[in-house]
Amino acid sequence: MISVHIQTTVTLGILLKTMNELPGRAWHRAVVVTYCILFASIQSGCEKRIQRLPVYQVSGKILVNGHPAEHAQISLQPTKAAPKGERAIIPNAVAQADGTFNVGTYTGSDGAPAGEYAITVIWPTVTQEGGEETFGPDRLKGLYRLPDNPLPKFKVQEHDNEIPTIDIR
Repeated sequence: MISVHIQTTVTLGILLKTMNELPGRAWHRAVVVTYCILFASIQSGCEKRIQRLPVYQVSGKILVNGHPAEHAQISLQPTKAAPKGERAIIPNAVAQADGTFNVGTYTGSDGAPAGEYAITVIWPTVTQEGGEETFGPDRLKGLYRLPDNPLPKFKVQEHDNEIPTIDIR
């Protein structure tokens, strides 16, 4: 950290001295370069690496009154609080036309870390406008969007996992 600070200070000193000798527009470019170097130095010194936990495949199916809930947004809310100073990891998925979903945490449908989760769901209304899907209010009126009123809890094991079919009535 100290070496980054010294390197940044020396670099800024050289740039400031050089900027005083530059004509009009070149001076502006030097200011931009200086800010970029300063920003990059600060970022490298303050960066905190997020440790990725191992993930395991999790899939399931969601229905509402026996019919697939296409576009339902499923989240797995950890039942244990994240350690102080860390953000909770919340795996999630979006249901396909047949109601099936595959949970992802870091990229795509990579799975979820092992642990116990409260399943929450939002099922937005979807309309087509100008060839694009627009998402509206929750058709479930927010009844299952918070971990305080979740659907059944589910424990992700250290292997492939299948959440039993969720049928909201």
